[in-house]
Amino acid sequence: MVELLLPPLYRAVLIRPEQSAIVEARTVAATGAEEGTIFWSDRPDKLDAALLLHPDSSRRDTLPVIYVAALAFADALGAFAPPPAPVSFTWPCGVLIDGALIGGLSLAFARCGADDVPEWAVLGCELAVAADRGEPGRNPYRTSIVEEDFEGFSIAAQIEGFSRHFLAWLNRWETGDAAPIMAEWSRRAFGTMLHPTVDLPGGRRAMPLGLDATGNLRVRQDDGERVLPLEAALTDWAIHG
Repeated sequence: MVELLLPPLYRAVLIRPEQSAIVEARTVAATGAEEGTIFWSDRPDKLDAALLLHPDSSRRDTLPVIYVAALAFADALGAFAPPPAPVSFTWPCGVLIDGALIGGLSLAFARCGADDVPEWAVLGCELAVAADRGEPGRNPYRTSIVEEDFEGFSIAAQIEGFSRHFLAWLNRWETGDAAPIMAEWSRRAFGTMLHPTVDLPGGRRAMPLGLDATGNLRVRQDDGERVLPLEAALTDWAIHG
């Protein structure tokens, strides 16, 4: 049995491969489980993990934690990615390697109003380890760990790295404000693109202008500027794999 080496604030719960980490985390969260519990499975095809949080701010103000988690997840993955393959993002919570989707994050809350403090929140993380069905490399817009020249990667090591980086980024967020977090996320998401775009419903595209103070994305279209709400985008997001 693999045991995770986690910071003191965390504890790991290993689930069966056929179980969903985020489903298990949400189920246990309702019973009052401890903050910092990480649910994960040791399976060959993908990383599937979920972290239980107990927010002390409203649901609206907690939403940007998805960017904190994305930076932490990318930092952990970057330790294994071969240079110069960059780890970047697609809005709102996809994780890319050299421009191809390899994983993503999700965020769920206990039922409450936008201005209420939720009893719990669950951060989900997924990462494609094995290739999609069919020949590796068949879909140039998606990739996996086995299709990339990663060195020393393991699911356990990725979760361990994520837990350490998450604490560091969370501390920066809680001791300052969200602006530096969102600026760094935006740099990694759009800073390397010559002509950055965001896909909109209906096959349309828009130019990203940056994140506002609550984590919503400002974009420019032919008919002017608009704001894409983060929470709605997270609801619509489908994790790779």
